[in-house]
Amino acid sequence: MGANVLETWINETLGEARYLDISGVILKPEHKDPITRHGVDRNALYAVGIAPDLVDRIYRALFVYSMGFYELLRKVLAHTEKNYSIITAIWRVFSILLEFCC
Repeated sequence: MGANVLETWINETLGEARYLDISGVILKPEHKDPITRHGVDRNALYAVGIAPDLVDRIYRALFVYSMGFYELLRKVLAHTEKNYSIITAIWRVFSILLEFCC
């Protein structure tokens, strides 16, 4: 999948997320693309010195790990009746690990 396709997917997904009441979604200014509002558009990343090939890798990683983790959770949840408590616990741990790794 091309980097431009992945960039479009990220932008559209961020745009759709504003309707789901997800914390951390930046709603303003509305005239800018969601990817720009979050500061991860190509120009913003280039401006801080990130090379074009690394920007492509960032977009690819955001897609692969987001979709991969979602698919894994979907498969795991198919084997339990306690979906809400399990998914909440897994997401909580995942977010803690992401914060810790930073």
